[in-house]
Amino acid sequence: MPRKGRTMMGVLDGKVALITGAARGIGFAAAKRMGQEGASIVIADIDALSAEQAADRFQADGINALAIPCDVADAEQVAQLFERAIAHFGRVDILVNNAAIQKIEPLLAKTPETFDRVLAVNLRGPFLCIVAFAKHVQRRGGGGVIINVASALGIRPAPQYADYACAKAGLLALTKVAAQELAPLDIRVNALIPPATRTELNREFFAKPEVVNAIMERLLIKRIAEPDEIADAFVFLASDASRFMTGQALILDGGYLAT
Repeated sequence: MPRKGRTMMGVLDGKVALITGAARGIGFAAAKRMGQEGASIVIADIDALSAEQAADRFQADGINALAIPCDVADAEQVAQLFERAIAHFGRVDILVNNAAIQKIEPLLAKTPETFDRVLAVNLRGPFLCIVAFAKHVQRRGGGGVIINVASALGIRPAPQYADYACAKAGLLALTKVAAQELAPLDIRVNALIPPATRTELNREFFAKPEVVNAIMERLLIKRIAEPDEIADAFVFLASDASRFMTGQALILDGGYLAT
């Protein structure tokens, strides 16, 4: 049965999770599920109104939530994001780098501005958040978890995804480097590779039959995933269930990379 509120004794009790791009889609589902397991939630999103609405929904379900508007590509806004989150909750234990954008178009149609913006949000943003989070963890004595939402396209790129695939490939590399360098701070860093998912981010994807068909041909599970189907994986990566896992990519891609 679907879970409506937080559980009585959650595996994330007492933790504070900051999730970027959490106003909708995969980020919203991850935030909700982690909140159900006892975590307090920071909803960071460039869409301030949607972030507030998401926080209101969580609060109505008994989940402690705070909305903070943020463009993760902006270093000053990221610094303020962590300052506000820490001022409100006292600490941040879990960082989920989920915020992302994409522009599906042929390589020769892409502009430098589009390419730069996709990399700024999808790769620079996680870098800025990781550094801010790690410095906070260092100040409070260590211990934390980072989850980077990557993509199978970072391993097996598809046409019309040049900028997005480059950014997600870079994010997988950043995951490994961060795991190596932040291990002394007792910070585990892993990536999650979700399947093609029915989200607003993928609205453009669904409008291009040739792109959908190319992806669907490779999927072994012949359907598009719903965000809630991925949410439990975030709890696993954030909790002690994965306490001996770092520098890895957890793949839930519907079999895309198996073909």
